[in-house]
Amino acid sequence: MIDSIYPHSEIPSSISLVEAPSFVAPSTSPQVRDRVQKCMEQAYAMIQTWELPVWSPPVTVPLVILLRAQQAVPMPANTPADTVARIDVLRNDAQLGWGAYSTDFIKSVEEIQGHHFNCFDSEYVRLLFRNLRPTR
Repeated sequence: MIDSIYPHSEIPSSISLVEAPSFVAPSTSPQVRDRVQKCMEQAYAMIQTWELPVWSPPVTVPLVILLRAQQAVPMPANTPADTVARIDVLRNDAQLGWGAYSTDFIKSVEEIQGHHFNCFDSEYVRLLFRNLRPTR
């Protein structure tokens, strides 16, 4: 699972949430920018109504490796200090809140370079795959 927060986590009322700034390339056309924004809005709406699976024998909980970005998404300079991007609201929790779902769901957490939107940039990918490659 790639840097995904548990969708049903309690958000402290002291935190002001905002959507993350856009990380679409400046050369991207307005039409594509609009489509990306619409996809993000639809994904957020789907997550709000998603019911997590209940694992009952003989079906067992799948073992999940969580790839957790080390950095928070950069916010614009004029953002108030108590404001956090929604994707980073649980950044300080090693399992990004998934411990509330099931204590045996996350097999391991692998820290990866970058933030949620750039962790697969070319500067980080080689290191990511080297760290995830099984040893023989």
